[in-house]
Amino acid sequence: MTLSTKLGSIFVWAPLWVLLLILPASAGAMEGKLSRFVLPNGLKVLIKEDHARKVAAIQLWVLVGSADEEPSELGISHLMEHMAFKGTQRRGVGQIATEVEGLGGNVNAYTSWDQTVFHLSVPSIAALQGLDILTDAVFNPVIDPGELAKEKQVVIEEILEGEERPERKASKQLFLTAYTRGPYRLPIIGYRETVEKFTRENIIAFRKKWYVPENMFLLIVGDVDPVKLKPEIERLTAGLKPTGLFRPPRPVEPDQREIRSSLTRDDNAKETRMHLAFHIPSLMGDDVNAIDLAADILGSRESSRLVRVLKKEKRLVHSISAHAITPKEPGLFVVSATLDGQNLEAATRAIMEEINRLGQMLPAPDELQRAKTNIEAEHLYARETASGTARSMGTFEAELGDAQYEAKYLTLNAAVTPEQVSKVVKKYFAPPNSTVTVLIPRDQAPDFRIEKLTQVLQSFEPKKASIAQATPVGEVLTRTLPNGIRVVLARDGANPVVSFRIACLGGKRYETKQNEGIMNFIAQMLDKGAGRMDEVEISRKIEDMGGRLKGFSGYDSFGLSVSIFSRYLDDGLNLMAQLYTNPTFPQDKMERERALIINRIRTEPDRPVQYAVNVMNETLFTHHPYGFDQDGTIATVSGFTPDDLKDT
Repeated sequence: MTLSTKLGSIFVWAPLWVLLLILPASAGAMEGKLSRFVLPNGLKVLIKEDHARKVAAIQLWVLVGSADEEPSELGISHLMEHMAFKGTQRRGVGQIATEVEGLGGNVNAYTSWDQTVFHLSVPSIAALQGLDILTDAVFNPVIDPGELAKEKQVVIEEILEGEERPERKASKQLFLTAYTRGPYRLPIIGYRETVEKFTRENIIAFRKKWYVPENMFLLIVGDVDPVKLKPEIERLTAGLKPTGLFRPPRPVEPDQREIRSSLTRDDNAKETRMHLAFHIPSLMGDDVNAIDLAADILGSRESSRLVRVLKKEKRLVHSISAHAITPKEPGLFVVSATLDGQNLEAATRAIMEEINRLGQMLPAPDELQRAKTNIEAEHLYARETASGTARSMGTFEAELGDAQYEAKYLTLNAAVTPEQVSKVVKKYFAPPNSTVTVLIPRDQAPDFRIEKLTQVLQSFEPKKASIAQATPVGEVLTRTLPNGIRVVLARDGANPVVSFRIACLGGKRYETKQNEGIMNFIAQMLDKGAGRMDEVEISRKIEDMGGRLKGFSGYDSFGLSVSIFSRYLDDGLNLMAQLYTNPTFPQDKMERERALIINRIRTEPDRPVQYAVNVMNETLFTHHPYGFDQDGTIATVSGFTPDDLKDT
């Protein structure tokens, strides 16, 4: 069956369709040569050829972050990031951004515990200009006192904003509680009282100590020629001199021998946030792959155990996820949830029951394979852009000294056994190696005490020995089918992934005051049942294909987006067709989604950016559907029936 025949037979119920597919040219197009050399001054250079995309991602990695700061320096790495593009001897304030935009590119930076990264992307024909701009910005900043004062104020405003946002306060609370001495205890952004005191001399001294060639590497990914770039890199970095860097040892987090807990009551929060964390090894640890798979099985997907049991079946939480943080030093395995305060004890017990179950009973082969597929998908999708590829390679180079480690990681991922997964769960995910933190609205569950959760955790403590903390391209085709569907196909040889998006006219523009939010409700329900498939079967089908699936509803459009491994192209098209043309809108799933949407509406002030956008739209479009809240109102959402969704 041809693609056009298949598409021509499945989409029938809207006036206008557009289907966009991104197809890989070939699996071999992913491959590219990595050139690696060290300049006489000690600067490492890595160049990954990727001729499938006519772009160049250029990144300078400086191996210093907040974990290396002295108490008086807290936040200085982040401030250094802000000052990078504020002028050089050759380029005035604002000129760097103007030049990069003129080349059709973008430039930015970010700071982590362990690195400060400056990155720029430009069309590959402008790679030399981009290289000149980025090296000039990082190696030759003027550190103008006036610009420093402005950026200090910008950072202080970020700090103050973070102190008002419940999700940031909850995250800060977790790390302050889980770590007693470790380098990741304090916030990367620093504190107002330290940032206010930074002077130009402090910045220069910090640069002199850390911004040296033997503590950096230059990484370039894209349609470039290493032979042509090498002499230019040598010329642009000729002024850098090695200094004999000494890296002071970082404080070591001791083994955790008792449960840690913390409770914060917050005046701004609208819902409770809980974190349950366990110390785990760093990225260099032998158990990393099994831990990552345990995280996926427990809480990385809609069909993961914690999501299925606590959110969908028991309805104890509004949202829940699990993820492993494995940076350069020992990290954390974190279960995060939003919920009503009165459910804290029940939710904590249910989380520990699921963790215990995974430790005592081996995961089924198909469940483990689904987790392996999902993790492989995460790595593949991260490589969809040259910048994403560079960031992945840079992370492995910075933390393991091996930019090509991803291939080994995925090989190890595929080899993990059910026994290994259960073993790491028993080894790490149990008291006393546990920390629980709660941020709760001031007026919610007034009688709650954090000791209640400590008691729940104690009931799961192993009766024998305590847990031992480990030490660690191309062409775009457009066709109109006989039934009127327009099909757009774009070939991308960078990744063995195919992405679909099917869209029609819809969204807020087609709603009224009486059904405000209905298009978003329909989008949320598309994967909850179709034909004879229920929600669990749909989730498993898409995960077995390494896929991502999401309904969407915007201002003027409505549809479904799907990404899967390219080897499942036919199966993916068939699944998307069933979801889009034959949704069943099951009543029980509708009630669950209704409750979640209503909760989002009630807690909207906890998301200040979206809240501000909604207020702006309502103000600007007082008599137009663009002024509607995408989620709708409590009154409209409360009244929707399955027939309303089908008729719309």
